[in-house]
Amino acid sequence: MELCDLATREVRLMSNKKGAIIIILAIATIALSTPLWADKMTVYYAIDDDEAKVIISAFEKKEKVKIKGMRRSSGQLMKVIEAERKKPVASVVFSGSLPNYIQAKKKGLFAPYKSPVAKNYPEKFKDSQGYWTGIYVGVIGFATNSKSGLTPPRSWADLLKPKYKKKIAISNPASSGTAYTVLATLVQLMGKEKAFNYMKRLHSQVHTYTKSGAYPAKLAGMGVVKIGICFAHDIIRAKEGGLPLKLTFPAEGTGWEIGGVALIKGASHKELAKKFIDFVLSKEAQNLYRKGTLAPRFPTNPQAEPPKGAIPLSSIKVLNFDFEWAGKNQDQLSKEWNKKIYGRHY
Repeated sequence: MELCDLATREVRLMSNKKGAIIIILAIATIALSTPLWADKMTVYYAIDDDEAKVIISAFEKKEKVKIKGMRRSSGQLMKVIEAERKKPVASVVFSGSLPNYIQAKKKGLFAPYKSPVAKNYPEKFKDSQGYWTGIYVGVIGFATNSKSGLTPPRSWADLLKPKYKKKIAISNPASSGTAYTVLATLVQLMGKEKAFNYMKRLHSQVHTYTKSGAYPAKLAGMGVVKIGICFAHDIIRAKEGGLPLKLTFPAEGTGWEIGGVALIKGASHKELAKKFIDFVLSKEAQNLYRKGTLAPRFPTNPQAEPPKGAIPLSSIKVLNFDFEWAGKNQDQLSKEWNKKIYGRHY
């Protein structure tokens, strides 16, 4: 029953005018004390549900609100946002790799918002026009089942060795920002022609393609495959969860991500969405990465304390990854990969 209907019925039933006034005042007090957007704002995210729950619950407690959430892989999220562009369901999206955010900005799916919390962030972690801001950093690594008896790969070239045939899991670049980061890394590292030749050879080594970027680590840990290619923080989280995994990085250099947050254009709860963006950029929120239930992502807030096990970019060989190029070429490269490598159109 709607609040206004209830008020009308109560007033009609009350013969005592004084009682009616009291009821109306009580209802008005409740209405004024309850934010109009309570229980209504929706956020989209790419991290696992149990991780998102920690962050969302902390925000709900801080702001005394309830919000809804939906998880998809980052590539799928942007397709949903694009499909809903005329009537957005969500007001904000957070987590997932940056090329997806750059692509969404290019398509006009985001509205600019320069959070005051990000004022002292390094420039590389925020869009100059305010269309996205980074909330964490991650690097691509290899997860090897430590009980498999296999020597862990330590280079991209190693993955092509016969002993790894049909023992590798990786996500699909069409749905996963993780896998697209791998694809964009190889193109930037080798050049497009050599990278696609490499991916054709790697395809024969792959046992499983997943939709979720984090899942290959779990498959490796469970013994479904022996090696998973994904972000290091997802590998570390799976290992800390009890799975037997060894983390290694490619000697030639690896790609890395900036996980983003953005205000969706046409958001129905714009002001609360801005508060949510401010929160996930804050030291308070990024220190939540230190909780054992969350993957140990490296924070972008300079004041936040990195969690145990987090991999700083300075500790390994990483590419000078061109995020703008990766974002602008994402649709083309993903479609080409599906056509030439996976043999399926999306």
